[in-house]
Amino acid sequence: MLNFFEQPYTLIGAAIIVLFGLFTYRSVFPEKCSRHQWLIPLSVVALAFALDYSVKTDHEKVNTLIDKLMKAVE
Repeated sequence: MLNFFEQPYTLIGAAIIVLFGLFTYRSVFPEKCSRHQWLIPLSVVALAFALDYSVKTDHEKVNTLIDKLMKAVE
């Protein structure tokens, strides 16, 4: 199962698929083109990095704990 908190690149791949869908939509319906439509894939990429930054996974917590223990031992 994909874990979006450990791999933001999965959501970046989804943003690329959304971008291709946007290209298709704009070519099929040229009268409905808007500059605001470009914000959709950009918001998916921003969501990917926001999730990666905001949620600490178990692996990141363990690495932080090890770093703190090493500093305490020194």
